[in-house]
Order: sequence, then C-alpha cells, then structure tokens
Amino acid sequence: MSYSEGLKPAEFASQSSQTPLILDEDIKELLKDCYYPKHATEELIGNMNTYTAKTIKKNPIRKVLAFDGGYNEVMIGKEFPSSTVAFYRYGVNYFQLNDLFKLEDKEFIGKLDIGKLHNIDAYNFSIPTKNIKSKTQKNLKNSIRYFLYNHFKKTKIQKTLMETLSWFIYREYRKPEKMTYLLSSCPECGKPVILYKHNMKNYTFNCPHCHEKIYLTDVFRLHELISENLAKGISSYLMNTLEQFLIIHYIHILMDVAPSLLKESLFIKDGPLAFFGVTSNMSKPMRELITYLEHTYDLFLVGVEKSGEFVDHAHEISQLFEPGTYIIPDNEYIYKYIIFGEENINQPYGSTTYYSNKIIYKSTKNKVFVLDIPSSHRLSKPCKNDFKNIDIILNNLDKLKNDRFDNALLPISLINQNVSISQSVSGNILKHHAETSLS
Repeated sequence: MSYSEGLKPAEFASQSSQTPLILDEDIKELLKDCYYPKHATEELIGNMNTYTAKTIKKNPIRKVLAFDGGYNEVMIGKEFPSSTVAFYRYGVNYFQLNDLFKLEDKEFIGKLDIGKLHNIDAYNFSIPTKNIKSKTQKNLKNSIRYFLYNHFKKTKIQKTLMETLSWFIYREYRKPEKMTYLLSSCPECGKPVILYKHNMKNYTFNCPHCHEKIYLTDVFRLHELISENLAKGISSYLMNTLEQFLIIHYIHILMDVAPSLLKESLFIKDGPLAFFGVTSNMSKPMRELITYLEHTYDLFLVGVEKSGEFVDHAHEISQLFEPGTYIIPDNEYIYKYIIFGEENINQPYGSTTYYSNKIIYKSTKNKVFVLDIPSSHRLSKPCKNDFKNIDIILNNLDKLKNDRFDNALLPISLINQNVSISQSVSGNILKHHAETSLS
C-alpha cells in the first residue's frame, strides 16, 4: 500500500508491479477455473413465460396504505471510546383511491386537495447501539431489550403493538387450543425456551433454566446480535421489523373493526416482503397469517424494491418485454442471471426469509418495478396462478405512478417524505440532541 497522508511527499503505487501478476502461472490457472454470470438476452426472455397483466373491469380497491421507515445511527463524542445511538421513524400514509382520481380531473390543485392524500400515522423510537446502557439495566443487551419491550407496550393505535405481537405469535386469529411459541435462545442463558401464553404476565416470562426475565419482544432474537458493549448490525434488522410489524398491526385492527375493509385495501411496503438475519423466524408466522387471510377474507399486499441486484437486473432487461407485461423469475433464472451461485433445486431462493415471490413488471407507462407479492409457499418455479390477486395489484400500481421520480409510486413517495432521515443534516441535529440529552 502506498503512503499518501501527512506533510511529506506522497509515495505512489508502482506502475510496473502488475507484470509478475500477469505472468504468474498459479493466477492464470485460478482464472481459468472460474466463470462469471452472463447477461440476460432477448432469446432468454423469449423462452420465459411472459404474462400480460389482465385489465380488471371492477376495481375492488378503495383505500391505499403505504408503509416505510427511516433510521440514522449517530456517534456521541469523537474521543475513544465512542458511543452510538440509533433513531427510528416509521409509519403509514393512507388515502382513498377516489381522492387521487379526482385530482386528475382538476385543472388547478389546491392544498386541501393534496391534504386528502396526506393522512400519516408516524412513530418514533430510539435505542443505544454502542457503549451506552439504561440506568436500570446491567448492560447494553438488556437495555435494548427493555427499550424495545416498552416501545411495543406504549405504542398504541386502537391496540398496542404488544397486543398485536401476542395475536401474531400465538396465531390467536385462528383461536388455537394451545398457544405456545418456541424461543430459540433465552437472552441470558442461551437455552431454548417454550413460551406458554398462559404463563405470560405483563408480556414477560421467567426462563425455566436460569429464571431470568424474558420479554415477548425477545421473539425477534435481536439479542443474539448484541455483545457486551456493541449491537453490531442491529439497526437495519430492527428497522425492517418495525416497518413490517406495522403492516401486521393495521391488518389486526381491520380484522377486529371491519374485516370487510381487507377486501378493498391495498397494502404497499417500501422494500421486500421478507425478514432477514436473526429476525427470519418471523417469516413462517407471517406466511401463515397471509394464507389464513387469503382463504378467510382477502389480502392485497405488495412490496416494492428500489435497489439491489433484482432492480439492477430489471433495468437491464426492461427493453426486452412489452409494457403491461411481467416475468416471474424462477430458481434457475435467479441463480443464473441475478444472484450468482449454485441453485439448490430442493430449496427455493429466499425460502427462509421471504414470504413472497418476486415479479419484474413493466407497467403500461413503461416504468419497471421489482415487486414482492405473497404466495402460499415459497416456490422454485412459480407461475401466475400461484398469486391470487396479482392482476388487481398490478392494475392499481399503474394508477399510483409518480412522475417526479423514476419508477416511483405516489403513496411511497408521500410516506417517505415524512419518515426518511437524512444522514447529513438530520444526522448532525440528532447527534447534537443526543449529546445534549446525555450530558
């Protein structure tokens, strides 16, 4: 490595050291033994099943709900040892679809008209992530667990988030005879624990092995990422969990208040329909809930991805198929052209994390979307018939275009404006706020 810092003249990298690397026989053999993914071609698309989104005559959707969140992790103090705090804001924007259609017919749009599309419920949360702990807790791990537990108990929209978590984890919507949940590891002793609902007091349990307290929110397994003084990587997993749990919460509310509204509501999440990392255990109960809803009521749910390998690939092939059509990548396609690796024919891509399958859709307005749409099973070779409401979802996404940004949807843009947290300006303000509050 060359030297380029300090007051003395910089030492630049050699411009001839590549020669022995090119001549090295071991490196030549190594490169001959490798291969890399090929680009998708028009011939490939022609050999795939390309589906046309069927135009629906009577649209059942009356209401749109879009979910998103943002977070920023700020450093407290520059001196060693540094500390960090993460700030979260997540929420939902909802409006009547008819209010959007009325705007299209107006020559002039006033603030009151736009205001009908701005109905936002947003929630705030914060946790320490490095070298900070609660005054009532013995370490960082227990502090984060305690703060998350309190957030779920206190955050209330008709019901608390904690009530919905119990409803979700114990599948109370099915009224099962036995309500149990297997926690893979106690946060204190690390042993697996069966959480019996009838033993739950104030949404806590006592571990039968070490007798320490277990919170119901420990089912997210975030404690497995936390060492004594550092919660490495926890922020993104927690953000994704909060966003998706808010969807579950609003579904819970509608099922209690007016189940018929599920048949006329479109739920849109900014990002994939999946639980990643330690929280991936939530995918199984989420898939069970979706299957129950599709059979008992109905459900219109879609995730919209804005970045990543699938989005890059979608833009690459966007000229190869017609507007109003879509493809459903199967296992073979994904591992050959998108996620480079060896296909496991017995395990569909993302089977332990996703509760959906991916669709690459080119809208009637020539906008390209990577969509996650729930299916009853994660499938190696999915087809159109595996998605109950795909035509209704795609028809409505066409109506929700946002010409301000490329391949954007209006509902997601509206909620993103309210919950996104900039890394620069907002980060500096939050840093000052945290330092002042902690001093």
